[in-house]
Amino acid sequence: MPNTIRNRMQLHQQNIQSVLAQVFNHQPISRIEISRNLSLNKSTVSSLYNDLKEQGYVEELGEGAASTVGGRKPVLIAINRRYGYTMNFDFGYRHLHVMQNNLSGDVMAYTQVNVKNLTIKEILPLIDEQLKKGHRLRSDPSRFVRHQLCDSWDCG
Repeated sequence: MPNTIRNRMQLHQQNIQSVLAQVFNHQPISRIEISRNLSLNKSTVSSLYNDLKEQGYVEELGEGAASTVGGRKPVLIAINRRYGYTMNFDFGYRHLHVMQNNLSGDVMAYTQVNVKNLTIKEILPLIDEQLKKGHRLRSDPSRFVRHQLCDSWDCG
């Protein structure tokens, strides 16, 4: 694959990630705000937004307020909370903290599992059990996005 094509693909992926981060961190947000924040052309942001919408990551919420100088009302967008969910595991000395979040970061479920005096070999099946339980709670387990394992010093 020629370098120019690879570089263009890398730039596209980087821009997609940047737009998605803007939506996640500033929702609801308009495409024009994203364009300004990232110093990207409006048509570039619209194209990236269309890719994200087509994949189901973002959704339109409706119109925002018009600017003081007039013009069209911006269309506000946000992360599609129904797209999927994550499961996070935090190892503590006494407990394994298990949290399930939608893609907007809202907590959908939280539990603590007592792991005091257990070895890692004894804890791993507990994690598998929590993953299965989490999948059963969701209407569409295929929308599971990822899980994250942390110890108390690692994930801040």
